[in-house]
Amino acid sequence: MRALKTERRDLMTVPPRPWDPAIEPAQPLALRQRRIRAWPAGVAAERFILTLNRLCPNAALAAGRLAEGDAA
Repeated sequence: MRALKTERRDLMTVPPRPWDPAIEPAQPLALRQRRIRAWPAGVAAERFILTLNRLCPNAALAAGRLAEGDAA
């Protein structure tokens, strides 16, 4: 819950109404840099694909993000 509340605080606009009562009282995480900094879309996509390739090579292959034989 705390991670979700932190993402809401740092990356989203103000919600039109309160979230579920289980989330609202949660305290955001204390971060060293105080806030999450969003990556540009291209950087986020590249990091996602690299991580998908490394952690889930079968899923990356099925998604067309990994060439046959590239899986480690």
